[in-house]
Amino acid sequence: GVIEAFRADAGEELLQLLIDTFLQDAAKKLNRLSELAGSADGVAEAIQLSHALKSSGAMAGAMALAAFASEIEGRLQDGSGVLLQSETSELLSAFEGYCEGLTKLRAAR
Repeated sequence: GVIEAFRADAGEELLQLLIDTFLQDAAKKLNRLSELAGSADGVAEAIQLSHALKSSGAMAGAMALAAFASEIEGRLQDGSGVLLQSETSELLSAFEGYCEGLTKLRAAR
């Protein structure tokens, strides 16, 4: 997986730093996205945030989160409506799943 490859390249400490930074950053972006849900004015910002989550999620190995973010980005770019609360909920649950997986990984070491 992505995380294993990164660990092999960069080492454990840098990996943990990357993941911790991603976790803080993603949590902020997810909060902001839920504030933007339903807002026509917030679509451009929601596209930027989705794009950023897609990239950083893929880098940190949060594949489900990255995939959802990519779908949302694509849908919003097509001009088909505003960000939905249900979409932010899906992103959040993908993020929570990633966090749980990490906790198990860290406990296993």
